[in-house]
Amino acid sequence: MGEESSRDAVLAGVRRANAGRPAEEGGRVPWPPPPQSGIALVDLFVARAEAAQACVLVVSGFAEARQRVADILAKAAVSQTVVSDDAWCSPWDMSQLSQEHRSRPENHSRSGFGDVIASATCGGGSVTRMAKASGAGMTCAAYGIADSGTIVVCSGEAGGRVESLLPPLHLALLQATDIVPGLPELLAALHGDARFEKSSAVTFITGPSRTADIELTLTIGVHGPKQLFVVIVAQGGSRA
Repeated sequence: MGEESSRDAVLAGVRRANAGRPAEEGGRVPWPPPPQSGIALVDLFVARAEAAQACVLVVSGFAEARQRVADILAKAAVSQTVVSDDAWCSPWDMSQLSQEHRSRPENHSRSGFGDVIASATCGGGSVTRMAKASGAGMTCAAYGIADSGTIVVCSGEAGGRVESLLPPLHLALLQATDIVPGLPELLAALHGDARFEKSSAVTFITGPSRTADIELTLTIGVHGPKQLFVVIVAQGGSRA
């Protein structure tokens, strides 16, 4: 069977399969898609991220975000956490994490978590060594993609790369205002915010690291973190 006849046979099969469908099912997908509300985008992101085995927490503000982060680290008994510079500073202010956790009365009788270290205090290759030795890494996510539950980490002077890849637990901080519906909107945002020019790497992360390279057996955490937590501050809606 020649190339043209093979193509005709495939297309004929597609036409036969679509013959019984209502017209609206076989029609074109509207583009651009209708806008979604900020709440709908957050809900979709949470559903898709959790389907990819990420743990997602939605909070109302940055102070509550720090509380939830401290609870995650304490429950995981993390001995050391390395934090990218953009998460360390305002508006996330993870520099206050340990002090605020100790000041909460309900934590006085509980075990806490270990050192929380800013990448800015490490020089050169010591950031990589610190991340390898840490039980958790914390970064800001520049964007979230609702369609797939993906976070996008833009690495640069503020860090982000080694903190999100080397420790076994990755804690990503995301603002609802930075959640976009899909890939086209993400690419527009990346270009509009000049992220490609400012970043040394743009990393897409969907759930914990997974691979099936060895005997097609799915394994978690071989090439990256075994656990992914995403903390979303919901104030302010979304980019949609």
